Amino acid sequence: MTCDQAHSVFPVALAALIVGVGCNTLKPQDRSLIAGLQADVDDLKARVAELGGQIEAVKVVQEDIRRDVRMVEEKTNKKQVASGKRVADLDRRINAVDAARRKDLDKIITELSKKMVQVINKQRSSGRRTVGAGTHVVRKGETLSEIALKYGVTVEAMVEANGLRNPNAVSVGQELVVPQ
Repeated sequence: MTCDQAHSVFPVALAALIVGVGCNTLKPQDRSLIAGLQADVDDLKARVAELGGQIEAVKVVQEDIRRDVRMVEEKTNKKQVASGKRVADLDRRINAVDAARRKDLDKIITELSKKMVQVINKQRSSGRRTVGAGTHVVRKGETLSEIALKYGVTVEAMVEANGLRNPNAVSVGQELVVPQ
């Protein structure tokens, strides 16, 4: 019941009470009863008005809370959108770096392939054998494992073919047999 509805109901209720007494003449005790009821009605009207004010205050607070909730939701949505944009930006940057890395790797592979072809062609044109059978003269800085790798044989095969006691003790100028 709203305040306006309460204000209109109480006088009607009072009139019904008076009519309900059933007589046209009021006794003094009836008048005091009616006066008491009228005072109670007036108190109730005041209380209804007071409650109406409190209800309005609660509505204002409620609306403030709803507004605050909407603001929090909007901020949360904006942060989520901003986070999503940040993640998308980072993803684009990672993809760009990854693409550049793949391009660099392809370039390195191409350059190494060209160098390998040059080394192989240089070895072929110098007349050196690259696979087994023959001899090799040890040069400064060479190791037995490098020499074996160069000719495509194992270190063990080089040690056996040359009767070496210590595979780490080859000398510059030493002629080694390269097994097949």
